Amino acid sequence: DDTIRLFKMNKKAEMGTLMQHNDNVTDLQFFGKSHLFSASDDNNICVWSTGSWQCLKTLKGHKRGVVSLSVHPSGKLLLSVSKDKTLRTWNLITGRTAFVTNLPPFPELVGWSPTGAYFVVAIGNSLEVYLTEKAAKVHVIDFGKKISCVAFLTDNAVAIGGEGGNVETHNVKK
Repeated sequence: DDTIRLFKMNKKAEMGTLMQHNDNVTDLQFFGKSHLFSASDDNNICVWSTGSWQCLKTLKGHKRGVVSLSVHPSGKLLLSVSKDKTLRTWNLITGRTAFVTNLPPFPELVGWSPTGAYFVVAIGNSLEVYLTEKAAKVHVIDFGKKISCVAFLTDNAVAIGGEGGNVETHNVKK
């Protein structure tokens, strides 16, 4: 679906619908109380104001659908992975791509550690761990099954969930 439906949870009421994308919405992430980021198969990312619910900026650059996104804890950077087999680092101050990294097929998830010291990219059965300071891959965790979700527990520990209902915790440092 190409819409985002908003609900006021404490009142159990629908607040409205956001319509900016032209294809399926694939990922959503709030940043604080001020912004919502949405990714879509229309190749774009929208930056929404939670005050007015207007799309403040559309980030364009991916050649195929955006699969996953993650906002840096500082709010100044955003990572996105796409069906075009790229990882894009976005400068949210300028609203432009800062870096593009080619990846093997097909990246499915991206996420920052709580301090932003690390970020991870899930590709099939593997979780690639990058040290932000060097923008270098420092570790690969083989999960053994297709990864469906990732959550940092601390800056050094990550929980990985996947097919078959397995959940494992791993240290992102070797």
